[in-house]
Amino acid sequence: MDAELRKSIFDYFVQVLEYLLADLNKYVQSDGEAESVLFNVSSILRSINNLLFTFICDKIYLRTEDTSDGASRNFLRLIYTTVMSFSAKTAHEKTLSVGSDEKSHRELLISVRKELIASVHHLLNIEYEVVGGDLESLWTMILSSATCCYSSKDVLGQPLLSSEILSLGCRLFDLYSELRQVDALVFALCRAVRHSLSLTGSGEAYIPSCSCPSYSNSLSMLLGSLQFRLSFSKAIKSIPEGQAAGCIRQLSSDIMESLEWMKCGHRLAGLGEMSKSHPHSSDSLQFHFREELLNICIQDSVVLCSSLVYLLNAMAIKRLVELHRLIQSSKHMLQRNQSETELKDDADLSSCRKRIRKWRKYVQELTEEAAGLTEFIMGVVSSIVGTDICSLI
Repeated sequence: MDAELRKSIFDYFVQVLEYLLADLNKYVQSDGEAESVLFNVSSILRSINNLLFTFICDKIYLRTEDTSDGASRNFLRLIYTTVMSFSAKTAHEKTLSVGSDEKSHRELLISVRKELIASVHHLLNIEYEVVGGDLESLWTMILSSATCCYSSKDVLGQPLLSSEILSLGCRLFDLYSELRQVDALVFALCRAVRHSLSLTGSGEAYIPSCSCPSYSNSLSMLLGSLQFRLSFSKAIKSIPEGQAAGCIRQLSSDIMESLEWMKCGHRLAGLGEMSKSHPHSSDSLQFHFREELLNICIQDSVVLCSSLVYLLNAMAIKRLVELHRLIQSSKHMLQRNQSETELKDDADLSSCRKRIRKWRKYVQELTEEAAGLTEFIMGVVSSIVGTDICSLI
């Protein structure tokens, strides 16, 4: 298919999709009853996904051959934004009230969630740039869908939703491994895990519509699945050596943020009788959620993080060896320049002193980096033996 024919077909699909997106936008902005909204949206999303699947199979859009000056990519991003907007709507408990037939409602919700996940998956395969830099929102959507999936085990279509969620999660790891941006993806997941139970958030925050134990169990179901773990491990191992130092610094910062987050939950333990008398209060729910999540971390940390911890520590030690070599050679050059100052005349003394200052600054930078890496490695060791880590939380 030549570029001109491909563009003509793309323009035709745009007209059809614009009609479907207009209908979907009506439901994003409306406050209709749950059953009517979900049934119609499920049909619209299924039609959109059929068209997107055709995009992929017939290669109607190829990012390397796009001659529309970004117009085609912007339209695909519009589809993604609309899909994510409705996903956020379904994640709010108060937005869609359960009707008299609860089972029917849950079946429709599962169907819609499956189609939403499939839409995002198709769009990623067509043009990954539709996501932009907001990976945290994407992970939050996936986690919210996992919660819906876990709480609907007895509902028709639940296994299909579970499969779609795992498939999308693994696809993200594969895609960002190819893009060499695994660190951004992994730390976005970490932030999404911490922030996805924002019970007191604004209208834009995701609020899972089930209890904290259900959320933590769904999180364990997703992160503990063999398929997800293998993709995660493979992605971590694909991190280029040149990104190791930055990744280690990010990991150290994220660990401290996580500890502060858990410490915040630990302070809520002092609620005591108030938590018992108000079991559904925001603070009480957040405390119980952190408690559940901490249990997951303790139970699954060895399996989930072993590849990451091993690889990053190996990178850190390798970098320390390299830093030692660079520091020694730099000190030699510094001493050599210092010795040459005794033999230089006034005309060459100024340039020699500049070189001395340059080498002294370089040695200092290398020494500071080595000290930071040593502190990181010792922190990991202390957490393994259970000494300093306890005082932080």
